[in-house]
Amino acid sequence: MKQIRKFNTVNERNAAYLANPNIETVSYVVADNSVRRRRASDSLGEGSLQVTVDLESDVSWGQEITIGSTFTNTGIVTLENLTLMCELTGDVWPAESIIPGANISSTCTHTVDENDILAGKVDIGFSVSADASTGPSYSMRWTHSVTTEEPNGHLSAVITTSSLESEYSSAGENFNFVVSVINDGNLTMNNCVISIYKNEDYTSALIRRNVGTLTQTQESETIHFTYTTTEADVLAGEVALTAFADAASPDPENPDANSEPSTIVITYVGS
Repeated sequence: MKQIRKFNTVNERNAAYLANPNIETVSYVVADNSVRRRRASDSLGEGSLQVTVDLESDVSWGQEITIGSTFTNTGIVTLENLTLMCELTGDVWPAESIIPGANISSTCTHTVDENDILAGKVDIGFSVSADASTGPSYSMRWTHSVTTEEPNGHLSAVITTSSLESEYSSAGENFNFVVSVINDGNLTMNNCVISIYKNEDYTSALIRRNVGTLTQTQESETIHFTYTTTEADVLAGEVALTAFADAASPDPENPDANSEPSTIVITYVGS
């Protein structure tokens, strides 16, 4: 005949079960104060999982998160064919068996990428599964999220002259210019185009050049061009050349990225 007893601690319950497997236990669930009846053998496979994360918030693109975990067999039976897995990185740590009181530890890393930035967080999950030498199989799962910095698709453009002079005295003089654009945000910039405009006439670009994709690693591109002064420039007294850069951003809330204007002026000094 089965005995029904209430135990105050897990250790008391486990010790009683080992002495007499026919014992059933009654334990109280603190969350809702309800009473449930179960065989002690239903939970002989038990464990605890402790996970540490070295970065908790506002992580940036390219940062490395180190994740440590320790699973301890807190039950009274050996856990066999155990698998500890980090769902974020896909790393797996198997163990043929872990006796009561023993543990298995792991360390892995994840580098924050563009998908994390766009999601606004890094989801970290760990799962444990094992067979108990007595009783049913065992499994548990742990999840945690680390917040990231805000998505920032941004470009910077700078126009400079490679000519020795910044003054002209007639039409037909040539001036050499360099425009550099850099991705100083945290998202990949696609279809990046550098445009050069004259005297704030933004209806028609002197030059439009596609420099392709710029990654988040402060990648930059440079173009060179030559401007030849005209009779209209002589009459105007100066020429202002303005460089812009624009690109497509993967951020659905801000799909267009544009740089601030960068302007350089050459001046007419007469003949």
